[in-house]
Amino acid sequence: MNEKQSIGNVNILDIRRATPESILGIEGIGNVNVLLHTRETAPLITQLNIGNANATIEIPADVNVKPFVGMTNFNHHTFKNTEPVFMMAIGQTIFEPDVEEKDILSGVQGLVMIGQVIYPITLSGAIQSKTQQMIGETLTYPAFERVKFNSQTIDQNYLTGLPDHTELAVIGNVNLFKVLPNELLTQKISKLYTSGNITCHEENLAALQACLVEGYKQLKIIPEGFELIGKSFTIDNDVLETLPARKLFCTEPVTIAASVDPTLFDSSLDAIQGKEKILCPTNLRRVMASKCSLIDNQVIFYDGTLLVVEDTQTLRASRLNAMKEPLTILVSGELTLAPDVTESVLENRLAKVHNLGMISCSPEQRAIIENHLGISEGAFVDNSPNEEKAEVTEEEGTKHIGNVNYMTL
Repeated sequence: MNEKQSIGNVNILDIRRATPESILGIEGIGNVNVLLHTRETAPLITQLNIGNANATIEIPADVNVKPFVGMTNFNHHTFKNTEPVFMMAIGQTIFEPDVEEKDILSGVQGLVMIGQVIYPITLSGAIQSKTQQMIGETLTYPAFERVKFNSQTIDQNYLTGLPDHTELAVIGNVNLFKVLPNELLTQKISKLYTSGNITCHEENLAALQACLVEGYKQLKIIPEGFELIGKSFTIDNDVLETLPARKLFCTEPVTIAASVDPTLFDSSLDAIQGKEKILCPTNLRRVMASKCSLIDNQVIFYDGTLLVVEDTQTLRASRLNAMKEPLTILVSGELTLAPDVTESVLENRLAKVHNLGMISCSPEQRAIIENHLGISEGAFVDNSPNEEKAEVTEEEGTKHIGNVNYMTL
């Protein structure tokens, strides 16, 4: 009996030179990202038993296909002194601003691009004329004198180093984390384009808008007089005595420790705003209400010990039994309750459970949790033991080949 071949997933499958005889031993192929074929080999596709094909493209057999997999940057030198090729890019593809229209027209026979494609708007006509298939987001940018293919933080040192009246394009986010001199901002940047979000202080908003080119996603404003805190942090008594400002604008989650003294909290902080969750002890509710709008901010009050689950954790009875205070749990990741956590242990230890992620537990454990449920935006999964056992079979006479990046049949 002839041995059959079972092939896993294939990134690029080229059957332009395949024959009925060359594919005879193939039992099946998993998923294919790009399938290349000629008009003559197209009937062979159904015989390969392919799971799914993301893109199926007809290309003559004599065309030179050059694959690019992963993040690829094309510049002017990519097309210099080379024979025209059919370019296939899978992943993020960036055409840098020095690429000219004639580079595309003379150096490219055809284009297949799967993934995000970024190119200067001056190349739109040439790229569209050569593109046979494009799957993914297309992003164009103005061909300014300065182009940054990453997020850019603009501070005073960065501005000082720029020539006057710079035209700047940023493929990413633009961040003005500190209040900048508006005169310097206007002097140094005449045009600013960004494909992402812009974060700036309200004090710089008018000067920034005067040079902005349309295309950005969202403008995030730090209120006047507030200090930006761009990382997740915990406020305890020591932190309160060393705060960088009396008004805080927080873009990441903030936890106020249960040990915080209410009088110190009141005297150290004038205001706090958060774009993410603010976790606060219940005994600070009144003073917090004077510092922060409980309607405009997501403030979650907690009692006793706070357990925040952001990744994957398992809660066991031994941990619960060792606790001397009630437990408040905030789940944004995945929490699994071990089988030894009984209903009585849960009932005696839980203060509140806020589920914004996934809790894996038995039906009996879930019933107790739901009695203590605060925010309920997540899911529950039944992890009761499954008595059924899957039957495992192995087909004889079949050779299995794993995943393949580029395969020619």
